[in-house]
Amino acid sequence: MATKSEYKRPAGEYVYQQPTIATEDLPPDFTAIISLVLGILGLMMRYKIASWIALFTCIVTLANMRWSEADMKQVLTCVMFSVLGLVMNYVVAAGVEPLATA
Repeated sequence: MATKSEYKRPAGEYVYQQPTIATEDLPPDFTAIISLVLGILGLMMRYKIASWIALFTCIVTLANMRWSEADMKQVLTCVMFSVLGLVMNYVVAAGVEPLATA
């Protein structure tokens, strides 16, 4: 280990302090926005791939989120749209019979 006498400028050393950022100044979470848009698209337009990608991006968002900065309304909305999109595409569509043409 190096001692203070081995450094070139020991007087120039200082401890780094991370600047505090207000919650209003944080950059937007783009994966949460993509998850929300794809969840709505999968729910309304019945695109299965959009619902699956929305669920995947929602999981990625939850894995990368700091819980101190979490907006629970946005998290709950993303989860609900992605899950409801999958339910509407697989469960409800399986129970509906196509209209018979004469």
